[in-house]
Amino acid sequence: MAGNIGFDAITVALLGRSGPVGIVLAGLLFAALSTGGRFMETNQGSRWTWSR
Repeated sequence: MAGNIGFDAITVALLGRSGPVGIVLAGLLFAALSTGGRFMETNQGSRWTWSR
């Protein structure tokens, strides 16, 4: 999880078009997507992995 912080930050900055308001909104969007994904994983009782 900690290894993805840099990639997420670059994506948020690009999505927010390097403006302060856009970056805040893009950060909130990414936070909601990340939290929702973790909630769905725990709700189903399974974790997604690359190997099967």
